[in-house]
Amino acid sequence: RMDDRPPRFEDRPRYDDRPRYGSRDDARYGGGYGGGGYSSREAAKEPEEQFPDLQAAMAKEQAALDQKKEHEKEMAQKQAAEARKRNEEAREVAERERRERDEARRDEEEREVLAAEATRRERADEAAKARDKFASTIAAIAEAEDAAAVVEASEEKPPAELVVASLLERHGADVSWIEAKGAALAALAGDDANAQMMIVLVVQRHFDSLGFPKDDDNAPVVQTAFKRLFFAEAVTEDGFRKWRDDDEHDDEYPGKVTALVQCNDFIAWLDSLDDEDEEEQDDDEEEEEDDDDDV
Repeated sequence: RMDDRPPRFEDRPRYDDRPRYGSRDDARYGGGYGGGGYSSREAAKEPEEQFPDLQAAMAKEQAALDQKKEHEKEMAQKQAAEARKRNEEAREVAERERRERDEARRDEEEREVLAAEATRRERADEAAKARDKFASTIAAIAEAEDAAAVVEASEEKPPAELVVASLLERHGADVSWIEAKGAALAALAGDDANAQMMIVLVVQRHFDSLGFPKDDDNAPVVQTAFKRLFFAEAVTEDGFRKWRDDDEHDDEYPGKVTALVQCNDFIAWLDSLDDEDEEEQDDDEEEEEDDDDDV
């Protein structure tokens, strides 16, 4: 029917005819300043916390983690302090041990120096007494044309090195006397390699005091002296070898290194003689074996 039809657009209430916000008629919509519904104050309220037990548990767990981290930090600092203390104690112990070792080494070196000095003084005293004791015999050997006869006639023979030292003092850098006195020196030293070594040491010390001079041919005079002693049979290969290997008298008889350098050719020649002797000995042994085989 016509009355049951919906109202037409133009029959609807206009916008201006609708109830406005805040009007009395708007109270049913919850609007206005005094109406029902939600007010602005209620809308500004914060929402109530949800799951309070879970939040408390999370806060407790975070506090425990913070406490654990703080404890671990304190333990790390404590361990670092203990490590620094141990390292410092170890350094102190090492430093103390080093000082003790240095002190012990210095004491040992001082004892060695004192012992060496005492030995030198003792030897110097013995040499002085021997020079006084054998002064007349040494002078007779130096003056005699047949020095070997003087040695043979002596009831008590002087040490060979004292005779050599006296002759070196008389003649300086001139070593031509060695050939004339060689037989006397050989009689005094005999086959004693130690006595022969002492002759070489005295010659070494003498030329060290002279600055190791050289002759007109630029040859070291000390090497010439060694050669003359060898060919006069006053000092044998064993005596020179013992002198070369000796290090006990380095402080008392200076000049060892320079003498070895200047006499290197002569020492090498002596070593070659040893090699030749060994080869000859081997040849003799082979010949004896061949003779035994023939028999």
